[in-house]
Formats: sequence, structure tokens, C-alpha cells
Amino acid sequence: AVITELYAPSLLLVSGALLALRRWEAGDGGGLPLTAMVLLGLALGAHFANALLLPVLLLLVLAVSRKLSTALLCGLLMLGAIALVAAANVWLALRLPPLSEHLPLSAGGLWLYMTGAEHQARVASGGAFYMSRVAEHLAIVAGNFVFVGLPFIALGWWRMWRATRRFATALTGTVVIWFGYFTLFGSGDYFVMIGPVYLLCAVWLALGVADIAERWSGAIPLSLQGVAPAAALAVFAAAALLLQWQERRNFAQSAAVQTYVDDALAAWPDNAVVIARWNEFTALRYAQVVDQARGDVSLLLPARTARHYEHGIVSDYFDYVSAVMCERPVVTNKLTAEIEAGFAVTDVPGTRSWLQLQPPARCQ
Repeated sequence: AVITELYAPSLLLVSGALLALRRWEAGDGGGLPLTAMVLLGLALGAHFANALLLPVLLLLVLAVSRKLSTALLCGLLMLGAIALVAAANVWLALRLPPLSEHLPLSAGGLWLYMTGAEHQARVASGGAFYMSRVAEHLAIVAGNFVFVGLPFIALGWWRMWRATRRFATALTGTVVIWFGYFTLFGSGDYFVMIGPVYLLCAVWLALGVADIAERWSGAIPLSLQGVAPAAALAVFAAAALLLQWQERRNFAQSAAVQTYVDDALAAWPDNAVVIARWNEFTALRYAQVVDQARGDVSLLLPARTARHYEHGIVSDYFDYVSAVMCERPVVTNKLTAEIEAGFAVTDVPGTRSWLQLQPPARCQ
């Protein structure tokens, strides 16, 4: 997943695009090439939800240029960039089946694939649900900015609002739309999905620090005034990393994942069908492909909707398992309700988390 996703390059393009658009709005030149960079950068996002940024930014383009023809040309450039991304997804899907319910091989399938529709949305249940999700959004963002960053973010937003209300309104609208879209989704890819929100908050954080530095410029030696804001941001970033140092150090020095993978690969029976939870599936699939280990094994997700694997389409993992049970051993590390009700299980020797499903009487 880490190798094939383009979220980080997408954010780099988005950040450069926002800077270019701001310079254009301020009258520093650039014109349409900079606007094209904005739209191209946004459309090149690996996740089609990047289109959520486009309405407010197209309105901003129209407000800056005051020409409908300019906004129309930008919109056409945007559509062209999205078409390139769509074509790339189709090309990749034809060569390496994605582990998703939908394939981008038709207009409907492409839309469902690029919008992440395979993610299971939560069921909205009134005002309390939305308020709890807003609180959850705020808590996650605040925690990731170590809480002390929030006042600087607020100050930076206010500074931008004073300087250019059009730009501040556009970016605020982007944050609202982005959080609104992902309100109904769980936290599986949460931190990646709302990446642009963190990008905008980082911009406001930098502006807030710069504002403080300017307010206290009299107390800062003249020779340091140019570097003071950058130094303050560096100190903040270092402090944030130090607060997480031990946790990250433990992660970096831990061999738990590799040990888990090695033990699992060694313990599985020959020619087995393996049903793995998503987190473990990712690591195991990585080892199977990159290390070319256990090619005799068919890895499955415990999904009851269609998934596309190299060994074929599996519409329902339980139906698939029931069909191959008599010919192939089946092991799992997730005891679902249907498995528990349908099969007896025993521990796989040498492991603590893997269970082997026992063939039913019809296989005798």
C-alpha cells in the first residue's frame, strides 16, 4: 500500500500549487501557467477526493481573474488532468488487480474506485452523531499538532483573513468540505485522506509564528529577525518529534512485524488458503510478493463483497472457503461469526494467532 499510493507526492504538488495561486492573487505574475499547476497538482492526487478542493479554488480563480473564460480554461485543464489519472488507474488495474470491490474498467466502476466507495461509511444518526464526529476531528488534529500548535494555527488563519479574505475563505471552505466528506467514513485511512487539511493547518501555523515574531520584533536582534520565524518553527517541529521520540524509537527497533511474518509463513500448511485481517494481510502480501515467499498460498481478506486477487475474483470469502475446503487447507487469524458458526477450528502448531478450519463431514 505504501509503495503504490501517491498521497505524499500529491501533497507536495498541492502545496506548490497553493503557493503559486497565492502569488498570482497578489499580482506577482504567473497567470495561467500557475493556475494550470494548481489544477494539475490537485487532480494528480492518488485519491479522487482531491476533487473536493476544486470548487472553492475554481471560485477563487474566477474571483482573481474576473474572467469566466479563465475559469473555464482552468476547468478544462482540471478535467484533462483527472482524465490522465483515470487512464493511469485503468492501465494499472489491467496489469495488477487492486484489492478493492470495484475495478476502474467501466465508467461506473471508475467512479466508485476513485472515490473510495469501498470504504464502509458510518450510519448518520442525528445531530449527536455529527457533533461527536466534529469533536473527534478536532481531537485528532489537535493531538497531531501537540495541542500547543492550535493557538498559532488560529492566529495564522486570522492573519491570512486580514491580508486576503478571498484566499482565506477558499482555504477555510476547503477544510470544511474535506472534513464534511470524511465525516461518514471510519478511521481506516483517516490520516491520509485528510492530508490536505494538515497541509493548510501547517500553512496557518507558519503564518501564526511569523505574526508572533513580527509583534516581538523589537525584542529580537536585528540580525536575527530574518531567521527568527524559521527558527521558531524548527524548534516547534523538534519539540513535537521529541515528545514522540521514545514511541518512534521503539517502533524503529522492533522486529515484531518481521518475526510475525516469518512465523506465519513457516507455519502455514502447503497450498493453503489464508484469511488474514487487513493489517496482517498487508505485511504478509508484501512478503509474498517482494520476497517471493510462499507462492503456493492464496491470501484472502475476510470480505463478503467482491475482491480482485491475482488468483481470481472472490465475490464472498466464506463462499470461496466453503467451496475449496475439501481440496485445500484453510487457516485464518480472524475468527468471524460465520466461520465460528460453520466450522470447527484448531490451533496451527507453532503459532498463537492462527487457526485452521476443519473440513466438514461432506469432505470425508
